[in-house]
Amino acid sequence: MNIKQKLSIIKFALYFNDVIREGKISNSAQKNGIKAGNLSKIISDFEAIIKIPLLQRGNKGVYPTNYGLKISEAISRMEQDIEDIESFIRIYPDTQLKYHFAPGMTLKSLDVFQQEHPGWNLISCDDAKEAHLAILTTAPTWNCEQTCLQTSGNISQKLWITCQMDKAEAVLFYDFIIRQLLS
Repeated sequence: MNIKQKLSIIKFALYFNDVIREGKISNSAQKNGIKAGNLSKIISDFEAIIKIPLLQRGNKGVYPTNYGLKISEAISRMEQDIEDIESFIRIYPDTQLKYHFAPGMTLKSLDVFQQEHPGWNLISCDDAKEAHLAILTTAPTWNCEQTCLQTSGNISQKLWITCQMDKAEAVLFYDFIIRQLLS
């Protein structure tokens, strides 16, 4: 299956689940800026391709058939995956990112990261707990996502990196720092 075919299925799937949520093709069509007849045809065409009815149409609206309900559940998982992907790629140009480095520690390539993300406002934060990302020389004393690394070379040092994994920007900064430390 090529990308165009996959996109066609995704398009159908998103419309289909919205029709189920709205209960009426006309309501979903209006919400999504499409003519009701066109939306009805998209669903009817897909039903004809798979040769299985997905919606029961009635005077009071539409309802998923048993098979339609199973497909709808799979589509709901896909919609959640799409939202997860969107949260990782939705990086706003005015992003504020608080970071904390252990006293005396600097990251020489911080300016490289800033050049890659020119609209981001990187803010040094005194309190590691409040930072979106922190590099520490001792284990954090609070509950957080953390990674412990052992540096190598002439001087060996254990480092703990904390990161707010629910903030996509922090995860990108974390990945950048890990790459710098491991290179």
